[in-house]
Amino acid sequence: MTTITSGPCTISIVNPPSSLLGEAAALLSSGEWLNMNTGDIYNAAGSVVSNVGTGYKPGNMTIFVGGGGAGVRMGYMSKGDWNDAGGTHGLGAVYIFCGNENEALQHCMMDEYTNSWTDIGVPDHVQANYPGNPDFHSWEHVSFDHTRHQLWHRPYHGNTFWLWSGSGTSWTQYPFNYSSLAGYLPSISSTTYHAGLDALLACQASNDPNGQLMQFPASGSGNGSNLSTTMNGILSSEASCFCQYNRQSSWSFMGMDTTYFLMSPSNVITGPFSLPGGFQGGLGTTNRQGIPITGTDGNFYGICAGSDAWWKLIPSTNTWTQMTSLPPFVTNYYTDGTNGDQWRTFGSCCTPIWTYGVTLLMKGWNATYNSTNNPEAWLYKP
Repeated sequence: MTTITSGPCTISIVNPPSSLLGEAAALLSSGEWLNMNTGDIYNAAGSVVSNVGTGYKPGNMTIFVGGGGAGVRMGYMSKGDWNDAGGTHGLGAVYIFCGNENEALQHCMMDEYTNSWTDIGVPDHVQANYPGNPDFHSWEHVSFDHTRHQLWHRPYHGNTFWLWSGSGTSWTQYPFNYSSLAGYLPSISSTTYHAGLDALLACQASNDPNGQLMQFPASGSGNGSNLSTTMNGILSSEASCFCQYNRQSSWSFMGMDTTYFLMSPSNVITGPFSLPGGFQGGLGTTNRQGIPITGTDGNFYGICAGSDAWWKLIPSTNTWTQMTSLPPFVTNYYTDGTNGDQWRTFGSCCTPIWTYGVTLLMKGWNATYNSTNNPEAWLYKP
């Protein structure tokens, strides 16, 4: 703050709040990655080109280590959400929901102003409705309505949507009607907010032939409806699926395993299509599926679980391009001792930071496998 005194008048000028996240993003050129833990910047070929120090490392990342199973709270998920005005002093916030086997779901937030993570706690609807059966894993159950700045959650065990109060663990249920659309909505169906429709989309993968893609009004009033029957009977096995909306291009990308669909800005659904050959693991949120990424450049990306390969999808032409080398976060990974070559993306969560044109990739670790540098935070600029 600067103070200027002139005669009887004193003027105080308050400097705008700074953002380490914004500063870090500004360091990157297109195609570059920043390891926020170490300060290493990698080019598109996977080589370190500079080091900017460790001052950009987010604080309190150890909240992502723990729980049962593999000890990686961010297992079985793929995306977080960005609220450009959700933090203190008018800056943004990243939301991640995570939980491991037999562990209640945790709502975590990184405040852009403090550059540090906070464990907000277990949402009250999870505690109240499933006390003996914790709502573990996040899958793709969280959606952020950036029009109203509202955060939604669909519980692992329930066919309902809940709206966050904006602080603490208090959530309010909205009475959307699932039963008229699908007799069964699997625990691992995925959701996203679609700005063009002003609706929450729910993409399911189950043996139920109805309601493969549904929409629910984000206003909170009225019931849901089937958006299209195009996907009926295609995503027919109960497996992890994904559903992502790109705010830059207004395209949507959804599917499961090696099958995907596209929805254009005019809401025309096309597909089914197959992932490019050599894309090991498919896409989804399980331990042996690759992760889909919504790029801030209007495109979508996918990182393989069974190899070091990754790909870019241009949705307007439905064209895939294999990218060049990834930095070490996919070569330094959790392993179960048997299927280690298929776990490269396990414990990873990607969040488009629309304000700065980068993607934040958080990777959780079991200390047994990465005791010196866990977890990790990365930025990618497409």
